[in-house]
Amino acid sequence: MTVSRPFRRAVFETDAAFIEGMVDIMASGRSALILNVSTPTYSHWTVASSVTSQTIVLRDSGTMTELDLGRYSIKRGRYRIKPRETLLVHMRPRRTTMSEGG
Repeated sequence: MTVSRPFRRAVFETDAAFIEGMVDIMASGRSALILNVSTPTYSHWTVASSVTSQTIVLRDSGTMTELDLGRYSIKRGRYRIKPRETLLVHMRPRRTTMSEGG
């Protein structure tokens, strides 16, 4: 397993560019993104299990099951996702050992 911050130095001009980056990462499989989501009343960490151009499906300890990306922005507004704080967790393929037939 590896953990990285794929957007730490990225500069996104639009929300769509950030979403495209998330879609590309998630398309590779065996990955999850941990996002920092902010609203007027709280800041919350959550896990994205899939991303489309419209929605982020979440695995969350709270009540959120998905984010409607039409309500969120990376630069301003009431609801924000912070790209530079996004973490990528990627599971490497399991190595087989000689005793497992590999």
